[in-house]
Amino acid sequence: MAPTRLDIKRTGMRNDESVKEYAMRLREMAIQVYPPVLENELNPIFINTLKTPYYDYISGNSLTYFIEVITTTNKVEQGLKLKRI
Repeated sequence: MAPTRLDIKRTGMRNDESVKEYAMRLREMAIQVYPPVLENELNPIFINTLKTPYYDYISGNSLTYFIEVITTTNKVEQGLKLKRI
């Protein structure tokens, strides 16, 4: 059975996956939804499913395209990894 918008909104990032992997998984789910999830609809869904600290860094940005959201979130992830080292 194809996922719904509600399924996408309930999706969360797994502990063992990167932001990029999570974004790809979410995008794959969004492709299967009918009617299709538009990019401007997917951005807030993706951002709202992020947990702290990602959400804290990304939520205030006005990023238009999904690729911008992924790129920015990926940079946050890299910065957090550097802080831990």
